[in-house]
Amino acid sequence: MGINPLCVGIPTRTNPIILDMTAAQKPWGEVNLARVENRPLAPDTFIDQAGKFTTDPAAVEAIVPFGGAKGYGLNLVIEILTGAFVGAKMGLQVSEVYDTGALFIALSPELFTDTETFLDSVETLKKELKSSRPLAGFPEVYLPGEQGDALCKANTQKGSIEVKDEIWDALCKYADGADIKSILNIKL
Repeated sequence: MGINPLCVGIPTRTNPIILDMTAAQKPWGEVNLARVENRPLAPDTFIDQAGKFTTDPAAVEAIVPFGGAKGYGLNLVIEILTGAFVGAKMGLQVSEVYDTGALFIALSPELFTDTETFLDSVETLKKELKSSRPLAGFPEVYLPGEQGDALCKANTQKGSIEVKDEIWDALCKYADGADIKSILNIKL
């Protein structure tokens, strides 16, 4: 199965709550980044063609789902909803990185309650979570998307983003017409 990303956006009275994740322990981009940076991957996360764990980014054939059996179940459901449910390829029928399907669902709170009640309820939950005691070593309890928003605002104020030299070099090669698959040593 694929890494099966899942993104959910929930409106609030201020910044939306944005959950953007994958059903795998790490996103596929981690493999590509390790290839560009010429470094090993985290152990016990990536699988090679023989079905064994590997830290070699060039040998990766699959990524382990997060959360054991529950993560595997979520990964399977997303695979089916973005594959068979929408008439797209899934599993071993996928032959290219972007040879997959997608499913978009939009729900209005008005289907179940009124918008003001919904927003009030979400704000109450946000306040409860934000006032919770964080785990040791963490400065606060973060809502999904909150740290990404802070980084985006800081980069916007600074007027730039930092890019590692290896990534910049790969982007320049790609911009000059090099095939991105050869730059990243991608098999698909």
